[in-house]
Amino acid sequence: MTTNTITRLSLVIVLNTFLFASSSNAQFTGSQGGSSEGKFISPRHEISGATLQNRLSVAFLIKENITPGYVYAESTYRTGRKSISFICILRHRLRDGIHSEFPYALRAESLSCSFENTVKIDESIVKINYSIKPGAVKKDGIIEALEICQLPVDLSRGRVFQIDMTESAPVITQYQCTIPDFINRQKETSSLQEIWDTVSSIPEEDSRVNKINKKE
Repeated sequence: MTTNTITRLSLVIVLNTFLFASSSNAQFTGSQGGSSEGKFISPRHEISGATLQNRLSVAFLIKENITPGYVYAESTYRTGRKSISFICILRHRLRDGIHSEFPYALRAESLSCSFENTVKIDESIVKINYSIKPGAVKKDGIIEALEICQLPVDLSRGRVFQIDMTESAPVITQYQCTIPDFINRQKETSSLQEIWDTVSSIPEEDSRVNKINKKE
């Protein structure tokens, strides 16, 4: 990737079934990195950071008694091409009286962005770490890294993950399936539901299913 190649990355965290409009149309501002740390606040919260190469926008939305939830990331390149970096489908049991907290850290350096988030609902904890930086690994000249619950995942084996948080120890399953290049924000709920329906219909013994960790 040349120094004038700009990538905009929008990361949207949606844990409910209604539409959330992200800041995916925001323009790049500034040329310096920085960091932001705090806790997401229900039901909606949004943060963003910019570097010389990209802009990372993170939106959080959670609602009690609504499952599954979704965590998905999209990359939009200077050419206008879009692609989904990953989609996490979270089955959870958030309801009134259940302790929950959602700390985050967003770091934007000169050429790279990284995001860390912990989703803690009762005794179940999911940690999602994603980073993007220049490189020659992909045709777009970027290197991506994703960890879920401190387990590195191979994105070439699929970008859709089901995370079962209904027990104290989350269970992570990876799926190789067809997904759109981007999520239409005007049809966000139905688009995510279609992806959920697709993975739910794939048998566990199918070769497209990768059990990253198994229920003890």
